[in-house]
Parts: sequence; structure tokens; C-alpha cells
Amino acid sequence: MHRALSTLILIAALASPAVGQSISRQFPDPITWPTLKDRLELIAPSDAQLERIAAEHDRYLAGFEALADGPMADYLDESGGTGAFSQSDPDAARRFVARAGTISREIAAIDDMFFETIGSMLGDTQQAGLDRIRQRRVRERLLARSFTMMIPISIPNHELRDAVVWADLDDATRASTEAVLVNWEDTQTDILRQWSRVADQAETSMVELIADLNARQKDFSPESMPSQEEIAALISDFQKVQQEALSTVLPKVDMLKRNTLKGLRALVDVTPEHGRLDVVLRAAPSYVPRNSVPAAVRGAARQGVDSDTMDRILAIEAAWEADATPLVIDTVEAGWKDEQAAMDVQMEAASNGEISIQFAKAEYLPPVQDRWNNRLNQAINDIADLVPGQDAEQLLTSGGGEAVQEDAPTAVSQSATVMVTTSGGDDESEHSGAVVVSASVSGDGGFGDALSHLNTIPAIDASTVNAIARDLQLDEAGRQALDTLHATHESNRLAMETERAEERKRLQKEVRAEIEGGQAQDQATMMKMAMITMQPISREGLDELDDAFFDGAESLANDPGPARVWRLARQRELSLETGGMMSASLDMIGLPDNRWSVDLLELIQSLELEDAESTQLRAVIADWHEPATHGMLDLKDRREGLEEAMQSMITGVEEGGAMSIDMEAAMNAEQLRGALQKARAAQTALTQRFADAIEAAVADPMPVRRAWMTRAFPKLAIEDEFASRFDRAAGVPDLTDEQRLAIITLRAEHDAAWWDETRKAVAIMTENREQPADQQQAFFQSQRLRQKADRHTFTRREAALKRLEALRQALSEAQLAAVNGLEDPPQRQQIALPF
Repeated sequence: MHRALSTLILIAALASPAVGQSISRQFPDPITWPTLKDRLELIAPSDAQLERIAAEHDRYLAGFEALADGPMADYLDESGGTGAFSQSDPDAARRFVARAGTISREIAAIDDMFFETIGSMLGDTQQAGLDRIRQRRVRERLLARSFTMMIPISIPNHELRDAVVWADLDDATRASTEAVLVNWEDTQTDILRQWSRVADQAETSMVELIADLNARQKDFSPESMPSQEEIAALISDFQKVQQEALSTVLPKVDMLKRNTLKGLRALVDVTPEHGRLDVVLRAAPSYVPRNSVPAAVRGAARQGVDSDTMDRILAIEAAWEADATPLVIDTVEAGWKDEQAAMDVQMEAASNGEISIQFAKAEYLPPVQDRWNNRLNQAINDIADLVPGQDAEQLLTSGGGEAVQEDAPTAVSQSATVMVTTSGGDDESEHSGAVVVSASVSGDGGFGDALSHLNTIPAIDASTVNAIARDLQLDEAGRQALDTLHATHESNRLAMETERAEERKRLQKEVRAEIEGGQAQDQATMMKMAMITMQPISREGLDELDDAFFDGAESLANDPGPARVWRLARQRELSLETGGMMSASLDMIGLPDNRWSVDLLELIQSLELEDAESTQLRAVIADWHEPATHGMLDLKDRREGLEEAMQSMITGVEEGGAMSIDMEAAMNAEQLRGALQKARAAQTALTQRFADAIEAAVADPMPVRRAWMTRAFPKLAIEDEFASRFDRAAGVPDLTDEQRLAIITLRAEHDAAWWDETRKAVAIMTENREQPADQQQAFFQSQRLRQKADRHTFTRREAALKRLEALRQALSEAQLAAVNGLEDPPQRQQIALPF
């Protein structure tokens, strides 16, 4: 079936960095148990009330699930995940807008019933707090309701109440703070309602336009590409209606921003002086600059300065905090201005078939960051002057902080996303589909940690050497010779890595200086820099080192066959160390299915098996090594080819922010991507077949199944961080028999439920399904499957959190304190992209 949604005009919207900020999941997620419990602290529920609320929360989630399985699922499936924007008829588009409104009202009804039930459990003094909690949920729904993909605006989403540490406030300050928050929340909710209404109206105008554009493109295909005049007309019409929509929505967004800034300043006014900076930093976490002054103070204290000097240092810190507090607010305001400017993406269709995209350059944030840096360095240097024998860098190191470059902003965050989509015909065309280019460069923490894996060359580890010695049945002299071979390999590898890593560090330093120095803070240059930075250091010459090691190992035994298994394993390992940002980013739009890359030899090694059973399983996969290795090397070549093709797609990045996309090269990259996907599918089928054979060959298949899921679907079969909480509880001294039984029972229930939900999430990825007709359908299908898997991981976590709550209640306060309270594990990100 012809899919008219895939239009060149979508580039204008999707090229904007606002996409990740301005579209939510179209419908809000349900309130999670940790979120609800955290917000309920406002009303201090009793243990009995909390237990009843937890039971009611289970019913609330069940109601939400029924809606998600019914009207919401139908809406997403019928609209291809893009709502009214998939339609070619304005009337049909308006009907989808109306359906989305109906679903949103049903979500509101589920929320209202939930809060009304909670209200019936509370006393009169708790009702006001519940109203605050309920109103916050209204703001969440309003922010999720308006689907603003075609209206690229970043909406302020700050909640000032989260910035307050109530335990630090006296009664009078608590009352004045609550009054400020109530006034700000009421005003913010009212403005959000106004914004939502005009955004809905603007959305209707946009969907009518998109329906018209889709209809006008019904005959477009790779074989019948539009003329430059037609493309220019499409772009012009789109941008005209988009600007009209922006003219109605932007005033309300400005009101939201002004009210947020007003609320921040009012909150600062009622906060004690010593806590003001911390409040604004917590209130605006997305814009937090680096603050190294506390580290300098700690460093001074660790040098043993006298009390008079320490008082002077604390006075410097207080003066810094007084100056820094308004600077944080200025940073928020400047960041909003630059974000809005960056969303004004200008497009032009060139006569040579390329599309030029002009990005804006950051103008407001760099000067504010310079002011922050200058004042920060002044404070740190003033402190260092008071500490004998310590300069600023030494002081920060002593205090566990990080030095700040005097000539560079401390927080740079830029991203660019380009999605080039084309319409296919009724049949499957190798040219139809989507090419996604995504880049993000952040200078707020440096490149080192995030890209450390790109600066290394994988070693042959000691466990592999031990396994080779075992399989070759080497005597003492043979083992010493093998160790000598390994030491030589490691020495040469380290020399190679050091030389090439130093070159990479030099490049990284130049890149960071260019970005943070303010000369290149436009989106196009960020894309260019990310493409350069995400390339791994060269592995040239490593094959020769590996061959020397494995040739030597094989010469140590009469039968070199067992060593060849490990040679092939090494080749498979290195085949994964390839590609770059462009090819790796494609994993975002496919399924989280890593079966193609799982090494079954490593899987067997990870299992706790008797020697005889381990030998048996290695025999099971004896015929897997050769074809799997050839397949992985083929995939390596294909990924590198795709990387090269995708980089050639961007034909020019000019100073000032213009970027050109070669549409013909984009189509070539898409063709390569399709071939890569087919090759991955073949590798997956091969490895799955032998993994099934491994499972069938063992007496207890459960450990094999779990180890396989962990490697094949690491985003779903994540580490069970709840299990360690049960282990810690079981180790508490002086447990009663009743407590031990409760811990054992809860642990068994948790283990069964955790892996059952994991199995269901994995089954969604492996089930047989109809192959999509084009890449647009493939993208939607993968994201819908990810959404469905997310629901199982959500259910898994919610049930685990409530069992953890029961586990905490089973222990006394002293016992709980002995295990640090058995805190909730951190929330993991959902694997589906927003719809």
C-alpha cells in the first residue's frame, strides 16, 4: 500500500533539535509507584494509608493497561504512530485529532477516579496536599496532550516544588515557601491550559496542511521524483503554515517561560541565603553549569587551614553563591532563547537535487556561560590564595573537583537530527525507506568518559589465555611459552593503543576547543564534529599481532584445532568493534535484538557447569564457529560501508550552520542499510538455532535461557538490581524465623515474576510477524513492539518495587538502617522512541 506520509517536507520538522524536547509519548504514561510515593510525602500518609493506596494503585494501573490495550492501541496502530499526520484526507485527519482528544479525556477520568479514591482515605488536613499532587498530574497530562511534532517549540517543564528541601526549613519559611509554590503552580496550570487549547487549534491547522501535502505527493516515488519547483512549493507551503501556527502558540509559551522565571526568583527570595544556589540548581537541572567552588572549599579544609582562614574561605563561598544564583536563572533564560532560535530551521531545494538545511547559531548562552566561568574562577583563585602551597588545580584535585577552563563555556549541549524519508510504491522497493542521522555533542563533562571505548584496542584477556592452555592441555613449559606469546602481544598492543589514543586525544582537544570556544556552536558543525569524534582509533596492524599470537599457540600442541576456536572467537570480538556514530544510530529505529552478535562460546563459559557438561555443550556448537565468524566479518564490512555511505550523504557543512543533504546518496545508504538488516537476520537465525540446541542439551535449561536472554536482549533482560536487596536483607543479623520466611517468600515471588515479565518482553521481539512493506512501516512496527515490551518491563519494575516495600516493612528500623534502607534501584530508560 502506498504510504504518502513519507514526505520530503518532514525534514523541516524532524531536522529540528526540538523533536526530542517537544514531543512526548502523545499520551502520558501512568503514575509510577516511586513517583506517587515521593509525591505523597507532601501529605505524610500513615503506613496503613500507604498500604491501601498501594492496593488502589494496582487497580489504577490495571485500568490504564485496559485503555492501552484497547482505544490507545487501536489509535496508534491505525495511524501508524503519527496520529493525524498519516492521513491524506483533511476530514480523516480531523477525526484522528478528535480520537486523540477522547483518549486523553479517558486518561483524565482514570486519574480523577484514582485521586478521588485516595482522597476518601485521607483526613481533612491532608486534602490540600492531595490537591497539589492532583494538579501536578494535570500539568503532566497537558504537556503530553498536544502533539507538537510539526510545531517545534521547547515547552518549559520545571517543577519548582522538587527543588525544595523541606526538612531544612523552619515553620515560617515553610509557610512562605508553600505560598509561593501554590501561587506559581496555580498560574502555571492555568497558562498550560491556555497553551494546550491554542496548540490543539494549531495542530488541527497543521494536520489539514499535511493531509493536503500528502495528497499532492501521492505519485512521488524514486522512479518519479518531484521537480525542484515542486519540492520548493511543498517546503514553502509547509513553512508558511508552520509559522502561522507558531504565531499563535509562541505567546503562550513565552508566558510559561516568564512565569517559570518569576517563580524561580520568588522561590529564591523566600529561601535562606545559604540555600539559594542549591535551590535554583535543583530547579533547573538541564541548565546546571559546573560548580567547582564546593570542591575548592573541601580541598582547603583537607589542607588543615586554621579557623580564621576557613571563615574567610566560607565568606568567599557565600559571596560566590550570592552572585551565582541569578546567573543560573540567566542561564535558563539564555538557554531557552537559543533553543527557540535553533528551532527556526530554514530549508531550500537546490537545482542539483540536494536539500540545504540552515541551522541557527547559539548566541545567548555563551556570554552567560563566560560570566559564570569568570566569576567561578575568581572565587576558586581567591580561595587558593588563602591556602599555602596550593594552586587552584591542586585545590580542586584535593577536594575531588574539576578544573574549569577560563576561556571556555562549561556547558555546551547541541544536537541535530535529520530524517530523510521517501515514498515507496505499492510494491517493496529497495530504495524506499528512511535514513536517520542523529548526533549529540555535549561539553559539560568532557569527551573522556563517554568515548573512552573509542580510545582503546581490545586486549586478549587472561581468561582466554587460560582457556587456550586448558584446551591444548599444555604442560608447564608450554604454558610458559604461551604466557610469553601473550606478554609480547600485550606489549605491542599497548604501544599501538597508546600512540593512536594520544592522536585521538589531540583531536578531541581540538574539537572541544572549537565547540566550547564559541566559534562553532551551530547544529551543522555539531553534526560534523560528532561524526569525526565517534570514529574508533585505527586497528591497523592488530590482525598481524593476533596471527602471531595464535600461530604460536597452535604450534605448542600436537592438535592445534582447539586453539582455532579461540582465534575465531577473537575475530568475532573484533568484528563488533567497528562502524561509528552514523551506522550505530540506526539501532535506535530497529528492534533491541542482539542475537546476531551473541558469542555462544562466551555464553557457555559464563555458565556454572561441570567439565563434562561444558565439553558436551562446546561439541554442540562445533559447527557454529566457522559460519558465525564469516557472518560477523561480513557484517563488519557492511557496517563500515554503510558508515562511509551515510557520511557521504552530507555533502557540505558550511560555516554559519548550513548543511546539505545529497538525496541520491541518502537512497544509496538506505539500500545498504536494508542489505545489512537482511544479513543480520541471517546471522540471528544461525545463532538462535544453536542456542536452542544448547538449551535442549542441558538437564536444567533455566540458567541457559536466562543467560541467553541477558546477552541477546540486554535492554530487556537487564541486571536484576532488586535481587541484591533481598540478599542484603537476608544477611541482617538477629532475624526472626518469621522474618526469614517473609524474605524467602518475597524473594521467590520476585524471581519468578521478574523473569516471567522478561520472558514476555523477549517473546514480543521474537514472535513471527508480517514483514512490513516499506521502511516507514518497519520503523513504526519496531517502535510499537518496543512500546509493548516497555509495558512488560514497566509491570516488572512496579511489582518489584511493591515487593521491596513489603521487604522493608518486614524489617525493624534498626535492621533496615543496617542495610542502608534498601533503597529503590534507579529507573531505567524506556526503549521506545516517543510517539
